Order: sequence, then C-alpha cells, then structure tokens
Amino acid sequence: MLVQFLPVLLMPFILFMFPERYLSNRLLLTAFGLYVAAKLLEHFDSQIFSALGAMSGHAMKHVIAAAAALCIIYAVPARTPNC
Repeated sequence: MLVQFLPVLLMPFILFMFPERYLSNRLLLTAFGLYVAAKLLEHFDSQIFSALGAMSGHAMKHVIAAAAALCIIYAVPARTPNC
C-alpha cells in the first residue's frame, strides 16, 4: 500500500516545493493526474465493465498508465551530443 499510495500523497507537495528546472512540471502534473485516474479505473473495474459491457476498468487502466508514462518521458528534455 505504501508503494501504491505514497506517490499520490507526495507528488503534489514535491511539484509545489521544487520549481521547474529541467523537467516540465506541467507534464509531470499531467502524469500525476493520469496516475490518479488509473487508480480510480482499477478500483471501479467491475462497475465500469458492468456499465460498458465490452471493456473493463482494468484494461482502461493500462492505457491511461501508458499515457502517464509517455508524459514522464516527454517531461525529460532531450540531450544533443556535443560534437
């Protein structure tokens, strides 16, 4: 439980306390929002499957979590080689 929910509690505090330097706080905040959405989809898995019939919250959770990972990847600036 600590690994699952501690980031949800600490991430807004960390983003607020440390100004943007190298990483995009906007994209990190978006990733945080998507992580919370993925946790909600996981929690309401059976209700979502009952409502939609064709797709469960678990499957949707994986798509949302992948989008969160993509936000984190894009938040890291690209380095160019020094030639």
